[in-house]
Amino acid sequence: MSDGWAAALVALVESGLGEFGLGEFGLGEFGLSQFGLGRRSTMLPILTGLSLTVADLDEIRDLVTAFTLQPFFVPDLSGSLDGHLSGSFGSGPSPLTSGGTTLADLNHLSRSSFVAALGATAKPAAVALSARTGTETYCTDHLSGLAGVDAFVSVLAERSGLPVPAVVRRWRARFTDGLLDSHFVLGGARVAVAGEPELLVAMVELLSSVGAEVVVAVSGNAAPVLKAAACAEVVIGDLEDLRERAEEAGAELVIGSSHAHAVAGRLGAAHLPAGMPIDHRLGATLGSIAGYRGGLRFLFEAANRVLEHREQADARPAHRQPPVPQEPIRRPADALPSAHALPEESRC
Repeated sequence: MSDGWAAALVALVESGLGEFGLGEFGLGEFGLSQFGLGRRSTMLPILTGLSLTVADLDEIRDLVTAFTLQPFFVPDLSGSLDGHLSGSFGSGPSPLTSGGTTLADLNHLSRSSFVAALGATAKPAAVALSARTGTETYCTDHLSGLAGVDAFVSVLAERSGLPVPAVVRRWRARFTDGLLDSHFVLGGARVAVAGEPELLVAMVELLSSVGAEVVVAVSGNAAPVLKAAACAEVVIGDLEDLRERAEEAGAELVIGSSHAHAVAGRLGAAHLPAGMPIDHRLGATLGSIAGYRGGLRFLFEAANRVLEHREQADARPAHRQPPVPQEPIRRPADALPSAHALPEESRC
């Protein structure tokens, strides 16, 4: 999935450049001034990675607009995965999804002086765009964790020329409080994680920041971004590898898609749905991991799963051992009454 997403995004960007008449030259040879882009622009094109959900895109949009910048996403699935009934009553079914990136946005992408690529699967498209047009790019493997979000906020402040808004500072303060709170639960917790490389690295970053012990991390794709994972090792394998290693390590929380739910059940561990597919729970597209709010939600969800798991374990009745047979109490022979001294009905 990661390879396909990255390749499709590169093809989209390159075909867009050709469609809008940039040919083999791009903007690099002609410069940006002839397009009127020498001055600071409020438009901010964002190439989106595979791990970003609908809620993540909404979080990023709120973050960018707080700096009075105008973001648009390539691709933009925020309006394509939910809300299909809105405004469609009486219009009948449509063969096309709602929302998406417009041709006008793609046109602006080809002329932009600056583009942000949020996610390792978006970086190849940013590299291709920069090579063709000379566009300045900002690339990050993911947008999770205090350091990563702070870096992006600094870029937004620089591009906008504005100080960090109060609402952004407020959510950062909440996130740092949440790091401390979740540390008391997740610190030392043994966690097994499985997912696409970009998402896996983001989740491990958040978990390690609060002291959780990622005892096993499994991905099906040996992507270069896995070298940035904040854990001892990433196993390139499948869910059977996850089960075996998680069982050996005594994991109490398993994070992964719906397929990992069965693994958690066999281990007697808690399960936190993340990634794709998630078909045994509702609202997967509204889950988030990016930004201050997304990271806070993820850590609280993980901590609550662990708390619930431990509470259920404490509530289980303790296993009762069979009683140990006691040796009969033997009295001296002279202490026992003789048969003739017993009443008639007591004699055998």
